[in-house]
Amino acid sequence: MKKQLYLHIGYPKTATTLLQKHFYPKLEGLRYLGIRYGEGMRFSIPEQAVQALVYADRDQAATIGPEVSKKLYDSLREQPALLSLEKIVGSFFTPRRSGTDGWVWANPEAAADAIRSLFVSDLFDIKVIITLRKQTAALPSKYAQSFTSAYSKIPELETFTKFIDSVCSDPNSPVRRGYDFEQVILPFEQVLGRENLLILPYEVFAENPERFCMILTDFMGIKHNPDLVPTNRRENVRQGTGPGKQHSRATLWSQAGNGVKRFFPRFKLPRGGVFDLLRSIRSPWQADPGVIALDDESRKAIESVYADSNRRISSRYGLNLEQFGYW
Repeated sequence: MKKQLYLHIGYPKTATTLLQKHFYPKLEGLRYLGIRYGEGMRFSIPEQAVQALVYADRDQAATIGPEVSKKLYDSLREQPALLSLEKIVGSFFTPRRSGTDGWVWANPEAAADAIRSLFVSDLFDIKVIITLRKQTAALPSKYAQSFTSAYSKIPELETFTKFIDSVCSDPNSPVRRGYDFEQVILPFEQVLGRENLLILPYEVFAENPERFCMILTDFMGIKHNPDLVPTNRRENVRQGTGPGKQHSRATLWSQAGNGVKRFFPRFKLPRGGVFDLLRSIRSPWQADPGVIALDDESRKAIESVYADSNRRISSRYGLNLEQFGYW
């Protein structure tokens, strides 16, 4: 008999961290596979399987899929399982450095194939949860989150002004495509089936957390417990004391670690002594992204880019996104 497996794959900045910390681990009638915070082992599937999903590596997923699926299947009882990994969608607009290939961006088609290959259809029924957030709110938050680790190192995206100009003016921008909900959702629909997708706007959570969580538990076929609904809504918030979003700050440790990882990938920096000091000192070479906030002109330009796509996906999934200002 097949077993039910749910994957919450993003978008980032849609209360994913809050759900992973305070909601998913407490659900009854469901085995939570991770991501878990405050634990050494963050997932209940192998790291190479996680990497195949995050990097949308079809070949790796197909190679390890039968073994990973068999072990996971045997470890589950009759209850369904849930894996939360927003980096799957996040990899569509946050690049990774890959050796001599430079910056590499994943894509939805490959990611959907990787999911289907990793969790073989003879053993699992796959259902996917995709949480959305209107682009005018999501783009500044995501830029602030990923500025130091990625965008600051790409000349075309090294300031927020350049980042938004790229989204608005370049139809081939990976960021622009990654935030086109229609382009992202349809490949998953084609591979997994429309009936196996839940598309849920973050704005529902902001307006009514209990309703948001009830929709999730109904989709996963488990009993809703209102006592488990998170009351803290400020996990991983990027709002600074000044105007705009607060970007992640580089430290001497993080910059040293990036250099070591790039040129000596197998070497691990030790802990203690001077290395702990490096962790506490902000880098004097921290890049400046400028103010991470949309002015009225930029906001209208972003809305114009995505309005038609938002309308179509809203109609297709009965989301009524207009009420939340998606256009």
